[in-house]
Amino acid sequence: MITKLPYKLIFVLPSILIVLLIIYANNKGPIVYAPIGVMISAIAALTAATVTIKSNRHTFMQTNSLAYRQSLQEDEQYNLSLRKVKEAIINRFETPIEKYADESKIITKDEKETLFAIRYVLNTWEQTALSCRHHLYDEYHLYQSHKTMVIELGIYFRQFIHETQLIRNNPDIFNNFTWLVLHWTIRRDDFVSTQTKKELVMVYKQLNSVKAGKLPKRHHKLKKFRYK
Repeated sequence: MITKLPYKLIFVLPSILIVLLIIYANNKGPIVYAPIGVMISAIAALTAATVTIKSNRHTFMQTNSLAYRQSLQEDEQYNLSLRKVKEAIINRFETPIEKYADESKIITKDEKETLFAIRYVLNTWEQTALSCRHHLYDEYHLYQSHKTMVIELGIYFRQFIHETQLIRNNPDIFNNFTWLVLHWTIRRDDFVSTQTKKELVMVYKQLNSVKAGKLPKRHHKLKKFRYK
């Protein structure tokens, strides 16, 4: 879609085309002045319309993003769940996070509350990622305010997500959230440089298998992923 092009290209490409049309008109003479003039006017009008649409769309996404951030701050259940999730991360050496993927092993009230919190937080960001992919939210705007938390969630809960996909035999579970984590991780580039290339190749292989509707193998090298 033309509105996805950077502003620079939106202006540069029509300018090049107009220059070529002018050169062509000079070579052909007055006989083509009228049709070339109409074409140049049409190109200028299309460029202006594209810039306006792109600007309005960007404003729309930013407005949605600001409203979303506000709603997230006011969502009491999300904030309660986030605190519970942080507790699960702190206690992950006593109770592995991937344990919560198997609901049959969740017995106590506290475990059930933790599982609910994990699902609530991950589902919230799954929907957010989906909205970003469909350009309803300004993804970079949210990246600037939530990158650290989202990347950490992706790292600490990657095995939980993987086990959940296997248990439910559904590779699409939290697929958009995984995309968002990978996208923001690459942008931030906080991983050990020598490790990054090898691990990202593995991540892409995992995502490709998900695209094909296949589940990744249970034991994979992502277990060795290191975060600074």
